[in-house]
Amino acid sequence: MLADITGQTVETIDSTQSVGAIGTALTVAAGGKGVDVLELSHRLVKENHAYVPDPRNKEIYERNYSVFKKLYRDNAPNFMALNA
Repeated sequence: MLADITGQTVETIDSTQSVGAIGTALTVAAGGKGVDVLELSHRLVKENHAYVPDPRNKEIYERNYSVFKKLYRDNAPNFMALNA
């Protein structure tokens, strides 16, 4: 779903519970070496699975998001009343 909505390939890794620590370590290492963090991550972290966007779903998500924005705008006063 994320790949379809963003139009970007989404890659996952095995240790998803460690992605914060892995990302931090990669950022520090890339900064210390003066290299691009994404380039370094592709060399050091192996993907588990890649989700490729299905362009057939883009129109559906765009339509639903358009309706969601209208519903949210129209219900803003109700949301404020609930959270008051």
